[in-house]
Amino acid sequence: MCIDAYFAGLIDGEANVRIKRSDYRTRNPKYRDCKNPQFYPVIAIKMVTPEPLLMLKDRFGGTFYTEKRVQNSPKSFRSNKILHVWQVSNRQAIAVANAILPFSIVKKEHLLNLLALNDLKLNRGGKRESDGNFCGQPYTHELVCEMEKLAIRSKELNS
Repeated sequence: MCIDAYFAGLIDGEANVRIKRSDYRTRNPKYRDCKNPQFYPVIAIKMVTPEPLLMLKDRFGGTFYTEKRVQNSPKSFRSNKILHVWQVSNRQAIAVANAILPFSIVKKEHLLNLLALNDLKLNRGGKRESDGNFCGQPYTHELVCEMEKLAIRSKELNS
């Protein structure tokens, strides 16, 4: 599909493609229902121009919002421009990765890393039916270690 090639170029040039690791539910006393950290794929783009991001939202879903002006801080540049943000995660991020992978050049390895995480979860994670809790059945230690390696690789690719 021609539009997917355009999206691949947009994502190659502007996107942050990563694996997010979260241990929020393992350490928050309000929950404590999750036995291991959660790993999930994320693709996000911030741009001044909203139209391409709205096209991505129409094609793949996800969230679209506008950020307020960048605050002055030692680590950020000063800008008066308003940024528009599009982001997908989990299944939607995998759908984007599968659609644009044949056309991607710069972020191909990032996308393959996301797909490897998805493959681990689907094929080696087993069926994880919850017993009413958020994460009723934890992943094995070996599987968590492999997901951790993919998350570390994602950080290396983005640094």
